[in-house]
Amino acid sequence: MTSRQGPVAGVLHAVRADLLRRLDRPAEAAAEYARAAGLMASEAERACLERRRREIGPTTT
Repeated sequence: MTSRQGPVAGVLHAVRADLLRRLDRPAEAAAEYARAAGLMASEAERACLERRRREIGPTTT
């Protein structure tokens, strides 16, 4: 994956994470938030996604 694709892929994972959270699928949402955060270039975006992941709380897979 090139660096140009990273942010776009990160946004897609973030949207998927939000949808999974709304569907009450916390383990999958947390994994997607983590994946999205790892692809973001901006520290502020990473921090926001990590905060959302933590808000989900502990999950079991």
